[in-house]
Amino acid sequence: MNFFKIYTEAVIRRPVVSLISAFLCCILFLVAAKDVRFNNNFSVLFAVDDEANHYRDFYRTEFGADDGLLMAIIRPETVDEAFFQKLETVTTLLESQIFFKRIISPVNSSVIRNDGVDDEISVDPIFYHFADELTLDEKMLLLRQADTTAGRLVSLHANTFAVLAQMPTQLDSYKKIKQPAEFFQQEIIRMFENTADIHFAGVAYSRIGILDLMHQDLFVLVPLTAIIVAIMSFVLFRTLAVVVINAATIVFSISATLGLMGLNGDDINQLTITFPVLLMVIVVANGIHFYHRYFRELEAGKSVSDAVLITAEQVSKAAFLSCLTTAIGFFALLTADMPILRSFGFYLGCGVLMAFVGLCTIIPASLQLMQPVKHQSQNHKQLAWVDTMVAFLMRPRCRRWVMLSGFLSLVIGAMVASTIQYDYYLKDMLSENHPQVIASEIADKELSGAFPMEISLLGKAGDFKKADNLKNILLMQDWLASHGMGDNALSLAQILKTLNKAVTGEDQAPVSDAAVAQLLLLAEGSSDDIVSQLVNFDYSHTRIRLYGTDQGAAALIELQSQFERYANALMQGSGITVKMTGEAPVAYHGMNKLARELMNSVFIAIVFIVITVQLVFRDIRLSIASIFPNIIPIILGLVFYRLSGQSLNPLPGIAFCIAIGIAVDDTVHLFVRFNEELALGKERQQAIKDAVYEVKGALFSSSFILISGFLVFLLSGFSWNRDLGYLGAVLIVIALAADLIFTPALLSISASKPADKLVADTES
Repeated sequence: MNFFKIYTEAVIRRPVVSLISAFLCCILFLVAAKDVRFNNNFSVLFAVDDEANHYRDFYRTEFGADDGLLMAIIRPETVDEAFFQKLETVTTLLESQIFFKRIISPVNSSVIRNDGVDDEISVDPIFYHFADELTLDEKMLLLRQADTTAGRLVSLHANTFAVLAQMPTQLDSYKKIKQPAEFFQQEIIRMFENTADIHFAGVAYSRIGILDLMHQDLFVLVPLTAIIVAIMSFVLFRTLAVVVINAATIVFSISATLGLMGLNGDDINQLTITFPVLLMVIVVANGIHFYHRYFRELEAGKSVSDAVLITAEQVSKAAFLSCLTTAIGFFALLTADMPILRSFGFYLGCGVLMAFVGLCTIIPASLQLMQPVKHQSQNHKQLAWVDTMVAFLMRPRCRRWVMLSGFLSLVIGAMVASTIQYDYYLKDMLSENHPQVIASEIADKELSGAFPMEISLLGKAGDFKKADNLKNILLMQDWLASHGMGDNALSLAQILKTLNKAVTGEDQAPVSDAAVAQLLLLAEGSSDDIVSQLVNFDYSHTRIRLYGTDQGAAALIELQSQFERYANALMQGSGITVKMTGEAPVAYHGMNKLARELMNSVFIAIVFIVITVQLVFRDIRLSIASIFPNIIPIILGLVFYRLSGQSLNPLPGIAFCIAIGIAVDDTVHLFVRFNEELALGKERQQAIKDAVYEVKGALFSSSFILISGFLVFLLSGFSWNRDLGYLGAVLIVIALAADLIFTPALLSISASKPADKLVADTES
């Protein structure tokens, strides 16, 4: 029983009913998707059910969200009393807002100083309504020396100042932080416009910039890609019917995927936001084969009804297998540890299968109703060189060289690719001239940096009132400084060391627990509650807060490993555990894990695809032939990254997933047509030549449209999308070349199964 033939005949017999059914399904899908939103919670990108992420959540409840810091970098034309009066005014205004937990500014941060007259020690701001006899120059000198401000809020060598706004922990998504961030930005600009150069930095602003670009691309580049695909489709076939049918199948596939998300109570996240483009790619790639075959049958003298029937029956087989293998590629992501990858794989895999339903329902019914006959010729005489090349590659001697070169390419490429490094930089997601990148560079150059780092020390109640433990914290700060990450760090130990120097003249931490207790009485009286910013109420949990430069995930993870070994060895026997935590290490570890799991899933998918091809066609040569066009683009892409010195981030994994889908589509359509030619009684070599002759136009046409669609992303302001555009286009070119070079050579090996056996296997 041929299911495809039965289904095709039912669709063609009642095309209006079929299209109305598809339309009603779209409506139902969209109703189910009415509550689907964009989930812009940042933590979903690296959320893993592991100890590091749980500890990060615990730490945030104690000390707040380090990724919730807004940083304004202010470089005034003139540093005078008027500037500081403005700074006091805007600081007071920001402190009154409920969506800021704390404002940290040069004018409200405590400065430890000895008045030099009666040796009175004060721990209070030197601005902000505290009148004294200090001159402005003396105040600036104190700001550049104070632990709380030096390098963090005031540059040591330039007239650059920073104001920080700490947002509450629950503000953890784009939607929640957008309003506070905009208010903070507007008030700073309003206060200092025309008198200062102003920039805004920090993880929060970088994320806002990234998600703004993602939203922009979703609503601009996706429609633009659809327009480009429509134009290319019209140019290739010269009929509006193809454009309309393509649009209908794309809408059906996207609606079905959104409906599934709605039924599952899920939202679109930062990975699944790419699904409209991916489904568009898959629908167009398979649709091109439908239209190409339909017009080829018309050119052969078939009637419209016969052309539709033959096309739908034969191409549906290949479309089913290509969609199935592509879905397997995405479903392989269900083996990942990261929820965001599992949802990406599940929804894209289901979307691909729904795309097949749309393809084999909407296209045959629409062709039967619209009956397009005026079209661009599909003879593709300009591709005659492909037939000549294939005939040459199938010669025994040449075939052996092709197979040997392919095998060596895989082996050598795999060896080179195995040494590739995984790395990720937050700033790489934005262009070099993006305001957040410029602001971060200024912070790195003129301040301590805009990249927050958190060191957590957790012990028992009272542990951080002990002199020995505070001394060890200072040693940790020295270690971090020697590794390029500890300049201008702030900790309770550092505050008490400075107080001890002011009281005793000794530049060291207090040497006894009694001295610590006395100094804490001074520190606890500060107007900005400096102690509570650095230690919890019972002194069982303290922090080292510092800012640095974005060194990338690999460097940070290595630094974290080395530091935690050193710090925990230093605290051995004290019962205190030391962890580098917060947004940076957890997120960077998660992004590197994301990249690794994407690549692992890509290779798992290849294995399952080859197994599926073997089960369907039951011919080991077809299974082997399916390996080369699937894996060579991946291997060559990895080799390019390795030889160019680039490291892998999650982007190539997404691009390689797409490449597998495209390569499999073309390979499967070639296999099915090859079996169809064998079924006509043709000798194997001739069947290969005729199969290539018949499908080459569709292969080139679909690849041309897909390359054009990907190149649209070069217009994106989001660097990941630009990289995805050119990488996707290059991988499609490589996949097409692999299909035309390796597949015919491998298929031509030895005698084949009887034609009737192959046909029976395919139909089963």
